[in-house]
Amino acid sequence: MCPIPPPKSTAAALCARPAPEAPAAVQPAAPWQLVWCCELSFKQESERFRAQLAAAASAAGGSLFCVKKAKRFAAWLAARRASAPATGGAVPYVLLTDWREAKPCMYTMLEEDGHDLGGDLPLGFLVFADGYRVSRRAGQWLATLPPDLAGTLGGFVSVFEDPNALPSHLAEILAPGGGTAASPPALPQPQPPPQPPPQRAQLD
Repeated sequence: MCPIPPPKSTAAALCARPAPEAPAAVQPAAPWQLVWCCELSFKQESERFRAQLAAAASAAGGSLFCVKKAKRFAAWLAARRASAPATGGAVPYVLLTDWREAKPCMYTMLEEDGHDLGGDLPLGFLVFADGYRVSRRAGQWLATLPPDLAGTLGGFVSVFEDPNALPSHLAEILAPGGGTAASPPALPQPQPPPQPPPQRAQLD
């Protein structure tokens, strides 16, 4: 399940949303996307968590994109493939799901539905587990997957239950060499503050 903290405001949704008829695949200005697949992604009770995701993505130079179900995620992937030639290639993405959508999204990416993803795999696959029991079940499921699956799904597959851990996961995924599905953009490096010009000695 998605986290359901009490809402603090009624601000507008913080992530792009596809039209009901056809998922939009317009390429964002950001060099990568955090795709959040969760049934409650657009609900008011998830507003605080959605804001956390948007802030974490923005801090790492990306943008947040939300879908409610794995089938919408599959349709979004299809729209990306269709629009990639016209847009010069689809931008990299990191997939974040809750436990309920983790397996369906995994099967979609592994072509269980018979579609050819054309190498459109995420830089990393994250599963947010709301509580210890869910985290344990998700971890046990991941442990049963083939050892080379992490390499197939971007080189980074992880379960976490602390929302504050997301920035560190994103930093690890986006670091040069952190993901294998595409060349990830490097995180912006902090710049040192400008130094004042040297003072000339005053002669008497």
